[in-house]
Amino acid sequence: MKKTKIIDERGFLFGKISVVDILAVLLVLAIGAMVYVRLFVQGKETGYISPEMTKVEFVVKVPTVRDVHKDAYRPGDVVYKGDDGPLLGTVTDVRTEQAYALVTSQDGEILSVPVKDYYDFYITIEAQCTTGANGYYLGNSVELNRNMTLELTTLYDNLTGTVYSIG
Repeated sequence: MKKTKIIDERGFLFGKISVVDILAVLLVLAIGAMVYVRLFVQGKETGYISPEMTKVEFVVKVPTVRDVHKDAYRPGDVVYKGDDGPLLGTVTDVRTEQAYALVTSQDGEILSVPVKDYYDFYITIEAQCTTGANGYYLGNSVELNRNMTLELTTLYDNLTGTVYSIG
């Protein structure tokens, strides 16, 4: 009975198929699988950004701001992220509330007292966003999340606040 080796001295599997040929076929199959996943699977459920635009309203809270900023944000104003950042959207509503500060009284009690000439701003911004598995993206680069800090810049003013609500 003739004993056959799995790989002979010439590098053939069972004396018939070259090991190099098998590796080349496996490499081509792996590249084909990667191309298929990249083109057809990703983007549907793995978190890639959809190119379709969605209209989203979000509110940015700017706490304890002087009253001189009241007229700097009006409905219709265009808002950018910082001085040279992407377009965030258009202001649709601005509301103000009296700002309060926590102070400790002489007897150790913590009190909430109004701060004269200071307000909390709630700026509602309407934006065109793309969507992904993790949420909304402004300008395809800024992921919109609650409690994130945004620097708001208009033609008249520059303030920093946090995203208070989305939707």
